[in-house]
Amino acid sequence: MTYRDGAHLIIATAWEANPKDAVALVTKFGQLQALQVAEDSSIAEDALGATFAEALANSLESVPEHRQQFGAHEDNPDHMSLRVVMRQPHSEADIILHKDGRKHTFQYRQHWDRDRGHVAKGDLSRSAEFTQITLGFVGESIADGVDR
Repeated sequence: MTYRDGAHLIIATAWEANPKDAVALVTKFGQLQALQVAEDSSIAEDALGATFAEALANSLESVPEHRQQFGAHEDNPDHMSLRVVMRQPHSEADIILHKDGRKHTFQYRQHWDRDRGHVAKGDLSRSAEFTQITLGFVGESIADGVDR
């Protein structure tokens, strides 16, 4: 299993999708484009990845590599945390990274919502959220070889 496969698996299971809907969810969320880092325009919007699936896959690989920082108490200057929020019905996602005492919200959006004919707006009626704990567990499982 690759980190990209793991990202797709998380996207599908975050919504408890049945198999016939899982592929559409993975496609819809996985292709969301990096839009911006909300708090700091000096950080490239695609610093984690150009698409949500790529950013999630990169996070699966990097969270276990930085286990000490992600496991540090929030008072520790080396502390890092990561939270992922996915929202529907207008598919959008945020990856929120706390690092060096600063929050960085990487936003992934559809630049144009063809169904409604205007730029997609967030709708918080449904959301799925998970943290570095999920990413670390899945990432370590992939690194160790899922079959073991």
